[in-house]
Amino acid sequence: MNAHLIEKYYLDKLISKSEEALNQDFNLKDFQFTDFEYVNAYLLCKAFFNNQNLLIKLVDKEDKTNLYVPTIFILSLINFYKNYIEYKPNIQIGDILQEFGDTYQVTEITETKYKMYCSTRNFTREIDKSKIETLIKIKGKLLDRRAKQKFDSYKNFFNSILKIGNKVPSEFKYKSLIVTSKEIINALKNYRINIQKAFPFEYITKNNKHTSNLPIDPMIYIANDYETAKEFILDRNDVNVDFAVFIGASKYRDNISIISDDRRKEKFENYIFIGNEDVKNLQNLKKWNWTKPELLYYTDRTSYSINEIIVDDQKLTCLVDDFHKKIHSIENQFQIDLTQYYNLLNRIFSLAFPNNHNISSNQIEELRISFDRKGEDIILDRLDEIGIDDYYDYWIAIKNSFNEILVKLGEENRKFEAILKLRKIDYLVVQKRNIDVWEKIINERFRRKIRVISYKDYTKLRSQNSKKICFIAFYGFKHFKSIVDNENEISIVLYSQEKRQIEKCKNRYQNELMKEYCSEDRKQLSDIEYPFAPKDETTSDVIERLFNQHPTDEREYDYLTQNLSYEIYFNDSEFRVLDSNKTVLLASNGTELPVKVHDLNEGNKIRVYDNTTKEKLFDVALEADNEGRFGAINAASKRWKLSLIHYFMRNLSDLNKLFEDLKANGLKITNINTLKKWLDINDNVKFPQNLKDLHVIKKTINDESLNKYFDKIKRARKYYNSIMIALGRDLSDEITNFILNKEKGKILIKFSDDQINEIVQMNAPIRKIHKIKVIENEYEN
Repeated sequence: MNAHLIEKYYLDKLISKSEEALNQDFNLKDFQFTDFEYVNAYLLCKAFFNNQNLLIKLVDKEDKTNLYVPTIFILSLINFYKNYIEYKPNIQIGDILQEFGDTYQVTEITETKYKMYCSTRNFTREIDKSKIETLIKIKGKLLDRRAKQKFDSYKNFFNSILKIGNKVPSEFKYKSLIVTSKEIINALKNYRINIQKAFPFEYITKNNKHTSNLPIDPMIYIANDYETAKEFILDRNDVNVDFAVFIGASKYRDNISIISDDRRKEKFENYIFIGNEDVKNLQNLKKWNWTKPELLYYTDRTSYSINEIIVDDQKLTCLVDDFHKKIHSIENQFQIDLTQYYNLLNRIFSLAFPNNHNISSNQIEELRISFDRKGEDIILDRLDEIGIDDYYDYWIAIKNSFNEILVKLGEENRKFEAILKLRKIDYLVVQKRNIDVWEKIINERFRRKIRVISYKDYTKLRSQNSKKICFIAFYGFKHFKSIVDNENEISIVLYSQEKRQIEKCKNRYQNELMKEYCSEDRKQLSDIEYPFAPKDETTSDVIERLFNQHPTDEREYDYLTQNLSYEIYFNDSEFRVLDSNKTVLLASNGTELPVKVHDLNEGNKIRVYDNTTKEKLFDVALEADNEGRFGAINAASKRWKLSLIHYFMRNLSDLNKLFEDLKANGLKITNINTLKKWLDINDNVKFPQNLKDLHVIKKTINDESLNKYFDKIKRARKYYNSIMIALGRDLSDEITNFILNKEKGKILIKFSDDQINEIVQMNAPIRKIHKIKVIENEYEN
């Protein structure tokens, strides 16, 4: 039996089990649940009955709307059942009761009876205490007319499911909380059968406004966010909450530790999370991860196989194979791991422009510089770990092999030729930075209208009809998961090397499905065992999983250009050196639009705003540092500087001599003033920009303390670099937004008005770009 038949057998068995189990306890046959609703209702029911903490992880955030009704439906049944069993009316003089539309006010209570006055019929009635449970205690005042709300939906709903007769509780000892969007109320209103008034709930706003669907004590509270739920529900002493249910990842994502702490404080008994994001570091949490094949099967939707368009380029294949051989040879010689090089190599496959195209040349140069900077650190670091200093010849061999591939792609790009042959597509997915270029190419060379979009745009596509979508490159496992089992017709243009990667991703994807179906949590939650065992990962699969991934958020879909700079010459003879990811304002048609430097072209008119100083950026980061990481960074920075300072003071008195000694061992900086900054413990330069320079210092001074803590210093440098680069870009974006919209972002809000005005005033007039080129820039941290 093949995997697809086993999968179908398992899914059919799961729905049968769900229907059988639920209808054994409840009569649900008249409620028209879909298969997907039935299974989720079954999982929730088991969690509620067994007091289990549960995560139902969805494939897409939009899927949460399909769980609104099953969640509140099952939650109300469980809560009602517990309250029904223990219900003992707490009736006081003055309470308002209702029966068949007539309202009564309790006027006297004896040992065996209640006396009640009915204003609509102007008479006093006595009722035995044993029969008071058939009346409903309501919130409100005594009416002089018959009530429109007779609670028929409430009584009929639970009576049809539980066969309870006339006894219905109207006060609830056991309650539950749902934290989710107010959309859940609309989902109840628009459900295929009328259940809006079937169970009493209350929606609470941030302003503590309470809206109830029935005029009785609520059994379920609904709030849009956890802060509101805590303030107005959980922190009250008179509310006993059984389950706290969170629907939508945004409702629990940032509150996991608070939720866990509140459970320990017994604010509620158990929690259930429903959303498209995982929950980690919580004990005793059962997990059910829905998969794409399951959703497609249960919702009767059609999916398409990926259409792989293979580009035959023998010369490129030979060059790439030669690159791999060089890496493998060094790995085998020294028994080290150099798989990070494959991640850098894979970025070349997204290049797809006409031969000798200006954009192609610029991006090839970016890749070359990026590889130079990152690649040298890889071999340097790995050999240093085993005590080998002589890395340079190996690095040059790797570098030259990579550059040969870039030269080939610059001269001849077969992938571009394959894309030109495409006809029947609706969307072409390219890097965001290249959308304008591709739109121009499409308009010039294609007769049919084709929309050019970014990966982020692709993830937001929602359509009733299937679309034909083509990707110009493959970006790893996360990319694969976003296109496999898809309701759109996906094509992808691949070199043979990418084809091998996609085959590995197929195997990994299938194995992940099997692991989920076979998981112990699934078995316990469903009482069904999947009749198929996942395969063990091969060594090749492990390497692919750990080192050859391309996260598919918008920044990573565009290959990285961080730490690259552009030299821009203006028509007024001035020039600037700008970070490739800095945001500037592009003047066009009387407006100014924010763009990244790496998206600029000759002839563009731009306005450039400078970032603030590094000292201020570091202060911003330090203020937000709740984990003490920047304290550790400061300590690591001072440690290597002190080692260098002590060496200089003990052995040398001539700065030029130290500079020459370091250069003799391979120092990359060319400005002696940078060395002066390294010898100043209080200077804002925290680390050398190039990792090699840190290794050169270690080799030259051979300091015991530096040698001992060298790995920690390297990690601190890497963390510092990534944080400061991100902060710098975010601040640049916020300054641009402030100029355009007068709004302060999360970083800019920490600056005084004078500082902001100073930043804004540090701008050049609009100037036209005469020439722009990517460069290697000596940049200090």
